[in-house]
Amino acid sequence: MYTHFNKLLWLIGFSLWGCQIISLVEAAAAEALPSCPSTFTSTSCSDTSAANYYCTKDDVIYELETSEATDCISKIDSSINIFEVSKSGSVYTISKVNLAATVGIAANLVIYSCDGSKCTRTYGYIKDSTDYYSVGTSASSKLSDSNIVSSCTEGNIGKLYKDANASNAIKLCLAAEIGTQSITTSSSKKYVMINKASNIFTGGASNTDKYIGISANENAIIYYAIADESYSVVSTTYENIGTSTASASNATWDTLYTCSGGLCSGETYCNLKNGSTFTGCK
Repeated sequence: MYTHFNKLLWLIGFSLWGCQIISLVEAAAAEALPSCPSTFTSTSCSDTSAANYYCTKDDVIYELETSEATDCISKIDSSINIFEVSKSGSVYTISKVNLAATVGIAANLVIYSCDGSKCTRTYGYIKDSTDYYSVGTSASSKLSDSNIVSSCTEGNIGKLYKDANASNAIKLCLAAEIGTQSITTSSSKKYVMINKASNIFTGGASNTDKYIGISANENAIIYYAIADESYSVVSTTYENIGTSTASASNATWDTLYTCSGGLCSGETYCNLKNGSTFTGCK
């Protein structure tokens, strides 16, 4: 006999099932920018219309008036660029994010890093005028105050934390007691971080004994794929000071990181002479 109790059990089960579906939807990463339409054949960027559409062609981002435009308004091939991207059927809704203002829908956030000739989708943390956001390989979301930890410990590597020794500046934890510059610092610096499991930059599904490249910029701390070379990294700060620049102190022993496929191993320590020449490694 179907009773009110049975009905209640059915409603509870249906609600839980619905919550599971919503959870799965929320866990999906935002759509990438679409490829430019076949109608877009001119890259002279002579169109003076307002930009309402963004797309990629040959690893460069273009601003178009519509998804059927034949010419571009401008091209984007440098700096860090953030968009909100959503898709309904085959129709995209895209807007470029101004971090001096506020983000609209956190779940739709997408980050592209452009080096002057190529733009690559990447992941990390960003800050708008009021809030912090994580843009990860599986989902994007606004961070609550409780999501920003109070210390940089081994267990908090890959998370944003409040540095009590720097007026609670928000930084990324790279290693125990070692963080990046503040996310609001206007200059840019490169670092390395252990590819910890479940980190938002790469997911860290494997190679958790390797290191990854981190780029800290004003209002954005993101992953960048390190080229296949060897880099000098300051052992006390995890700052990547490049392939030719070295620490000034003759007494400094910095880690020489060998990188391949975006992953690095810190295998040797080298003594630096006159701030530029490796005089010996161990």
